[in-house]
Amino acid sequence: MNDEEIKTSHHSEDLADQPTYTLKQAREILNVSNTTIFRLASNNDITGVEYVSAFNPNRTVTHYTQESVHAYRDRSKGIITVKDIVKEYGLNSSFVFNVLKENNLEYTINDVHFSKPTAVISEEIATRLCELLAQKIQKSENPSRKSDFYRNGYGFLQKMESPDGTVCRLLFGDNENKNKLGVMVGINDFKSIKVAIKEGYLPAYEIAKLPSTRVPYIVIEASMYGPIVEIIDAAYAQIGYKNMYIKPSKEGNINLYLKECTLKFSDTSEFTEEWLASLTIQNNGSIKKAGMELTFLADKKVTVKIDDSVHSMVSTLAKQMNKSPNEVLEELASSFLKNMQNSDFKK
Repeated sequence: MNDEEIKTSHHSEDLADQPTYTLKQAREILNVSNTTIFRLASNNDITGVEYVSAFNPNRTVTHYTQESVHAYRDRSKGIITVKDIVKEYGLNSSFVFNVLKENNLEYTINDVHFSKPTAVISEEIATRLCELLAQKIQKSENPSRKSDFYRNGYGFLQKMESPDGTVCRLLFGDNENKNKLGVMVGINDFKSIKVAIKEGYLPAYEIAKLPSTRVPYIVIEASMYGPIVEIIDAAYAQIGYKNMYIKPSKEGNINLYLKECTLKFSDTSEFTEEWLASLTIQNNGSIKKAGMELTFLADKKVTVKIDDSVHSMVSTLAKQMNKSPNEVLEELASSFLKNMQNSDFKK
């Protein structure tokens, strides 16, 4: 050492000639806090060597042998936290822990590698947990469950730009990357969003975090490879993820849920009147085009309460007409309102 002299070693006097790291260097290599470094040395997980400062003989400084720091780093590489999985899938932590418990998947509490006790799992259990979570996520479409398409500020089919300026879209991976958002590079190279951001990929816009509006959804089924991505971009940026929902349906298609809204588009947008007319819109919703604005309107529904005697009459009539009770009520209401309009009825 240049400015320090060896005093004592916590473990052996034969460490004087071994290369060491300072506290700051060891902390950065292991990506932990100062407190964790002190705890690792106290538990003999890494080897500390004390030096007397050449500038202040009354002061000692502890360094850590490079060999022990490297060995500990290699031993801890396989550690995966439950928190990592929670963030990856955008789920509630209680939900993930329940899946672990239901399937007898073990986790341990690690208070050595982290500044506070943290639940960790093996790579094998992490793989199985991801499979189970993927199965649960795919079982149903639930517009209120935003984690199906939105994770930590990024969304399915969101427009991205690569370091060389190429435009790409965020997708879900396959196999071990199933239900993880990322970008495809070439045919088989999938980069998770975390890796992609580190390598210089950037979102083309920020997804808005506007509050959810209390209006109904319109549901559109379309190919994910067409102009629908422009509508998704506009919705992400203008109304935010809380007012939409995206779910892959048949191969290459998606179901896009949009709450009633008007979205603005640029003059370069590729959708046409013919393409809009070709869309499959569920629940009698509609799309109105005015210039470079699209207005999405959902079918309006009213819930009414009827007593048992009326319900019985409607059910009997429905059987006779070979229709559902709801269809019968809709026809009765529609007929009644038309008659009102054609009469001089006044409240």
